[in-house]
Amino acid sequence: MTHQPDPKEVRKWHEWFAVECSKAAWELIGKPERTAAVDRQTLYVAHAAAFHWSMVGAPLNQARAELALSRVFAVLGHATDALRYAQRFLAYCDNNPCDERDVALGYVAMAHAGALLRDKGMHGEFYQAAEEKARTLKIEQDTVQAELARVPRL
Repeated sequence: MTHQPDPKEVRKWHEWFAVECSKAAWELIGKPERTAAVDRQTLYVAHAAAFHWSMVGAPLNQARAELALSRVFAVLGHATDALRYAQRFLAYCDNNPCDERDVALGYVAMAHAGALLRDKGMHGEFYQAAEEKARTLKIEQDTVQAELARVPRL
């Protein structure tokens, strides 16, 4: 007879790992020194966060995990993946309540994808939208501006 873990305990662990992996992903995204090992760890932890949020998170948590994946792929230079996850995140925000910080970070993700794709129109449109949205934020303005600073200019 195999021991089955208590579903409440499993849920608690998924929640813990979701939060911790999300925090770690954003810390690694912001790390200025990029090595192959750091890049790999960033990708792994962002995917782990997405997995754990898929098990226990609300739809907004799952959407934010996709935003983090977009930012990871952008930092790693994977334009198509960065764009796909950014579009999915903004589509979620278009159809569900999201706070202004979320929308601003979605614009940042789109601007970064546009830069990687060398699409000046997309880059400019979303970079400007992110700047404008950041100016209206009462809190979290620094977070958005820090992420925007990572976006290459075209």
